[in-house]
Order: sequence, then C-alpha cells, then structure tokens
Amino acid sequence: SAVSIFAAHCGALPDPASSAATCPTSNAAQADKPLSPALLVQQTNAQNQVGGPFLNAMPTLPAGWTGNGTSYRYDAGATGTFQMCASGDSTAANSNGGATCP
Repeated sequence: SAVSIFAAHCGALPDPASSAATCPTSNAAQADKPLSPALLVQQTNAQNQVGGPFLNAMPTLPAGWTGNGTSYRYDAGATGTFQMCASGDSTAANSNGGATCP
C-alpha cells in the first residue's frame, strides 16, 4: 500500500497531521485519524533520496460508507503496524484483510 511504501522510503509510518515533504513520521499510536496528506507529495528522506508521491489523490469512500471524513480511517500502532478501514452497507473492510473497522 501507499503507507507501506512511504514507511520503507522514510523509515517509519506517516504522521497523519503533516503535509511536509521531509518524511514526516510518527512512532506514536494513532486511532481514527485521516490518511496523511504527506502521501500526496514527493518526500525527501534522511539519505536525501526523493520518493513519491505515494498517492495521486486521497481515496474516496463508497456512498453511504464511513471512515474518517470523506476518506478511509487510519489507525497505527507504536510498533509500526497499521490499518486503513471503512464500514457501510452492513459490512466493513480493512487493509489487513479483515471485515471490521473499530
């Protein structure tokens, strides 16, 4: 996913509150956050390598679904794990292959 590729390039998961172009990362647990706008711009990592953008646009939810705002919910663990998810139509989907969105 775009988040995994960002993390490989930048060394950690993206900070959901930043749109900086210098690999804004966060090792803190995050719950019910929007996807990071940093995924939409090129990122320069600590080795001065440029990567991205990792998304051309934020993904939009199907009609009637909920996530975080108009896009998917982003949850990240302090250990580097994450999921993106949304729910609607009496079901849910997450990026880890599950059918739940907490």
